[in-house]
Amino acid sequence: MTFYPAHQVLATQADLLHRLRLATGVGDDEYQRLYGTVITNLANGVNLLPATETGTHQGAGGLFRLSLELGFYSLQASEATIFAARAGVERRRLLEPRWRYATWLAGMCCELYRPITTMIVTAPDGDQWPTYRLPLGDWLEEKGVERYYIRWIDQSPGKQRPGRGAAATLAHRLIPDVALQYLHEGSNDIVPTMIDVITGSFGSHNPHPMARIIEVVREKVVARDNAIRPQTYGKLTVGQHTEPHLLDAMRRLLKAGKWTVNVKKSRLWFGDEGLFLIWPTAANEMLDMLRQEGMAGIPQDSQTILEILAEAQVFEAHHDGGYFWTVYPPLSSNELAAVKFANPDTIFGALFDAPESAGVLTSRVESKAASDNTSGVRSEEQPTATSSSVLEQAPKTGPEKPCPSESATEASQKPATIAPKPSITSSAEPEPCTRHKSRVAPSQSKDRQPKTEIDLAEKVKPELGNGLDALTRDVFGALLDDLRAGKITNEAGKCKEGYAIGLEHLASYGIDITTFAVAVQKAGWLYTPSDKPNKKIIEVQINGKSQRAIVIKLHVAIDMGFVA
Repeated sequence: MTFYPAHQVLATQADLLHRLRLATGVGDDEYQRLYGTVITNLANGVNLLPATETGTHQGAGGLFRLSLELGFYSLQASEATIFAARAGVERRRLLEPRWRYATWLAGMCCELYRPITTMIVTAPDGDQWPTYRLPLGDWLEEKGVERYYIRWIDQSPGKQRPGRGAAATLAHRLIPDVALQYLHEGSNDIVPTMIDVITGSFGSHNPHPMARIIEVVREKVVARDNAIRPQTYGKLTVGQHTEPHLLDAMRRLLKAGKWTVNVKKSRLWFGDEGLFLIWPTAANEMLDMLRQEGMAGIPQDSQTILEILAEAQVFEAHHDGGYFWTVYPPLSSNELAAVKFANPDTIFGALFDAPESAGVLTSRVESKAASDNTSGVRSEEQPTATSSSVLEQAPKTGPEKPCPSESATEASQKPATIAPKPSITSSAEPEPCTRHKSRVAPSQSKDRQPKTEIDLAEKVKPELGNGLDALTRDVFGALLDDLRAGKITNEAGKCKEGYAIGLEHLASYGIDITTFAVAVQKAGWLYTPSDKPNKKIIEVQINGKSQRAIVIKLHVAIDMGFVA
């Protein structure tokens, strides 16, 4: 393995680090203090070590990539989890960002037991890396060597090896004192909980919400890596393997924007039944790309390519025994011949966010119903599709009925899940809950004094708020109250799409963000991108800072008083 300085290791994951920078939503100084230092320490500490010998994230830089992915997706997943459900509003504002930061740290560090328990790292002269004394990068630089070697420790079932507890050693080296103090100032429970999650100390009978997030994200990240790993496809034989080159061509065509998904003239269509690729047009575009790059030995016939990828189990057979499916894209009267991916992650693994489902694609009736919708998307009276193959949305942990006396408490008790979207059924109106008159946490509702509390829901004009349930009206009332009091600065504001409200600020009201976004969309207030009409959470610029937010349509924001 070649030794690279930390800044060069960081450059290998520039795209993922850029996404992380946007997801944190903090200023440059704060980002460097809390996030940048940890990431640089990780790059120096593990350098380009692989995560496993033959499993997930193998190869140079695998452990660094695995840690970054676990941290990034855990941070995203934590946005819809309320950790301090029983605290008051002001207390939650203090605690929730710290719990989310601790979740990111736990994701970053939970796999750091691997260099200690599964491998021995040596220099060319045979000296062994003193794991407990120096970070790997410092040791290699001290020795002045350019290469190092890995000997894997026997992990056969009969061998009893130490477990995840060893991660605490390297985690302590990565996490600076200033970060630990930042967490401790919020609550005495945060740092011990984080260490327990990193070391796997929580029992399966009653895991902490942070532990549930990490475990679910780990499963998804590993499954995604297995789906995109070239070794997964084809049979190991002597000679050239064409499957990895064909898969790589597909992923690059998608990442470059030459292939689109679920828009007019798309090559890829993603619906309730899975992911489809228009064939043989797509095959010809793959061949053109490989031909221009001088790739030799690739079959030039689309049918041969189809047979190769089908043999490698990239494509799924039709029930009639063949590999061609007929799809009916929305807003189109044409039927198209396509092949179906056995696992959408085979292609979507090249993206950070998979697209929304286009509904039913293999039935003319469903497709026509979708095209008759005046908005060009499926009616909200039809259940929205779920996609278990993506890592794009924070998990929904709140209750199905948005009763404020239960939502925040249950949110901290239900297990987190990644990606599936909630079904939207317009016929099932949320039950009104008269107990919620303010943004006081549910656990405080018995103690509050109604005579002195302000009914925040009254701040929303009746003619605007009639389409909302009680909890959603209360949240908008609280937003207006904070806006007028000058408590909202960089967390919400006007953007080119409308009026954006940052997810971190929304979470401070003790609500489930997914449920809130669904309610706002149902009222017709929510802005969604034209190419992704079901995408409720988007990245926008709020007062010059990139944040993930929900966006209220501009004319609604003006009528409500958010925008002058």
